[in-house]
Amino acid sequence: MKIFITIILLYSNSCFSQVQSIIDKVTISSEYAKKSFNYMNDALSEIKKCFSASTINDIQYYARRAKSSIDDAISYSKKAEYAAYEAKNLANGMNCSNAYYNASEAENYFKKAKNEFEYAYSKLSNSTYENNIDYLNMYLNNSKSYINNSSQYLKKGVDELIETLDALKNCN
Repeated sequence: MKIFITIILLYSNSCFSQVQSIIDKVTISSEYAKKSFNYMNDALSEIKKCFSASTINDIQYYARRAKSSIDDAISYSKKAEYAAYEAKNLANGMNCSNAYYNASEAENYFKKAKNEFEYAYSKLSNSTYENNIDYLNMYLNNSKSYINNSSQYLKKGVDELIETLDALKNCN
């Protein structure tokens, strides 16, 4: 009888430890998504300055600053994606299918956000050497569009992380 109780206690401690590991990964992913979102907002602020700048050199200067912020947003969205991936794998190891699904969705949304940021980065790169004001405006507007798409994906990813935590309640 003592062996049976010991096995149950070890199993419950192991499950608690796995749940805590998933919570930790979800928290880390969420923090990275927040940092990505902050850098995204910095980039949008710099792009806004581009539209009020009076010279092409000033526009290119602000575009370079926006590009730098987007580079950081890319980095943190990758980190958010990877932490969600780790949470997904831990949930799979627990046979917690709903948490697995939600963490997988979060991972996919962060990957989509990263891809949109990369498109924005490309357009901002183009704008840093473009001297034609019409093309500059086109590149900047396109980058804003990609950044706005990224914003939606980041928000959806965070929503899925919240759902992952809710799903964990039903896994024990």
